[in-house]
Amino acid sequence: MRRALLTLSRYGILGPFSLGCIFVLSSLLLTGTVSLSLAIVGYSISYASYMLDHISDAKRFSESLQSARVGTVAKSRISHILALVAFFAAVAVTLWSAGLAALGMLLLFPFAVAMHGTSLFGKLTRGVFGYQRIKDIPYAKAFHTALILALIVPFSAIFLHAEQAAPAVMAFAFFYMRCFSNTVACDYKDLERDKAEGVRTLPMALGIGGSAALLLAVDAASIGLVAYAITIGLWPDWAIVLAAGVLVSSAALIRMVRTWRDHEFLSSVVLDSEFTLQLILALAVIYLV
Repeated sequence: MRRALLTLSRYGILGPFSLGCIFVLSSLLLTGTVSLSLAIVGYSISYASYMLDHISDAKRFSESLQSARVGTVAKSRISHILALVAFFAAVAVTLWSAGLAALGMLLLFPFAVAMHGTSLFGKLTRGVFGYQRIKDIPYAKAFHTALILALIVPFSAIFLHAEQAAPAVMAFAFFYMRCFSNTVACDYKDLERDKAEGVRTLPMALGIGGSAALLLAVDAASIGLVAYAITIGLWPDWAIVLAAGVLVSSAALIRMVRTWRDHEFLSSVVLDSEFTLQLILALAVIYLV
């Protein structure tokens, strides 16, 4: 099972699938139902954007510095073709199901990913800021990544024509914190590569202990937000399963820092699967309990 999960991660399947789960969780939080069309769009655009991010990194490093995922994805022509198919599928379903406004926001995802990981940022700003990519800006990587992924919530609200803003605002804050925490934790396995590339991340600034303490505080705040949203009636009772996913990620973070090994499995499988676990638990509670 462990080897199978690592293989799925290296071929860029596990990560984007979990990100697609944010769309479904957003649908459940905002409307109480699962939107099949939104799920199709979510999984498709997550895969396409994920491939764009990793393919853009493929030629930036020697093979010794490339992550297993980047190295595998770069050599997989099938992955490249599937990414294009997934992108056009997401565009078509969004236009058909939700209209031009939703399509416009959908296109923000690949655009933001391109600004993050390719030289598009430098070209559009004409080098005024001295950086080619947003991730080159010191310590911006985790904040920008979390913002891209948290935008799934307002996109879902537009797609589903959700009427209440408060649950969406709370969901935006929750997923921003979760994506921020998991992104920084995943930076631990990339320390050597980030140093070689000149990308400055929070673990470099705060150290391992300091950044881990920050992330555990963010995890605690995430759990507190879930409890608060349920208590004041913005979210349904089943949303408590979101806290369970946070606890699993916190446990993975603690193990990673204490043992300082097994980074690929803990970050690329356990942390990347947080939203998948939360969705499985949510569906089990809603439909089976």
